[in-house]
Amino acid sequence: IWQTPRQRGQAEMTVTYHAADYFRESTQPIAIMRITDKRPTLCPSHSHDFDELVLVLRGAATHTTDEETYTLKAGDIFLLQGRQTHSFREQWGFSYVNLLFRPALLELPWSALRVLPGYQALLTLEPALRRRHEFQSRLHVTAADLRYLHTLVSAMEVELSHREAGYEAVLTAHFAQLLVYLARCYARMSTPSSQQLLQLGAALSLLERQYMTPLRLEELANAACMSVSTFSRAFKRATGFSPISYLLRLRIHKAAELLRDDAVSVACAAEQVGFTDSNYFTRQFTAIMGVCPRIYQRSIALR
Repeated sequence: IWQTPRQRGQAEMTVTYHAADYFRESTQPIAIMRITDKRPTLCPSHSHDFDELVLVLRGAATHTTDEETYTLKAGDIFLLQGRQTHSFREQWGFSYVNLLFRPALLELPWSALRVLPGYQALLTLEPALRRRHEFQSRLHVTAADLRYLHTLVSAMEVELSHREAGYEAVLTAHFAQLLVYLARCYARMSTPSSQQLLQLGAALSLLERQYMTPLRLEELANAACMSVSTFSRAFKRATGFSPISYLLRLRIHKAAELLRDDAVSVACAAEQVGFTDSNYFTRQFTAIMGVCPRIYQRSIALR
């Protein structure tokens, strides 16, 4: 069930699953795979060039990566980012759904999603800290939550199957609804490791909401209910950046989004994301994006 024609005979080695094998159209942002144990399922060690959200529906299995091994059970939900090598082993009545998606093609209300601490905890922080937390900060939902999520997945499958006019819009709306529901589920998590992620998620949420205003380190630490020193260490461990460096990069990426509109001037974009010095903005934009803002805007207009 996992193998595509190009992968047959490669079960004993690490393989790469390609989007072209699972997405019927080059512009399709979402695909769905159901995996059940009705017959032996071969899942070799593999990676892929898309992301996938795993919803465990029933049974148990061992999830193995290059570095760790974890036990999965019904109700576990977690993100696997592309290029990460992994496999499922030792399956016991194991059934799950893979929501395959390509973020660059998804027209979702990302700004509205990223202000949710639960979204940040589940999709930004948990994958980054999975090894350190030994998978203890994963999302685990109740049977009732799982049934509701299953109805959303089923509705998405209907849209993908029939492909009636406007199916892309309905599919994307269902996926956004699912992400919001997962964020709310995570916000109700009460384990120590999940609480730490929610605290950091609250700081990321504040950054998303107020990135254009001067934010002090103390404000971010207060949002996370941590001391400044503890917050600074935890934030860098989770994101790879200091809070100030993260804010700078966030502003630059927000400016890049604005510059996709060729009617927005560089000076206007800089001001809207919180820069008062356009020369400083240009230097930082060039350092982070690899090209100056004017050339970036021209290159977008030519696509």
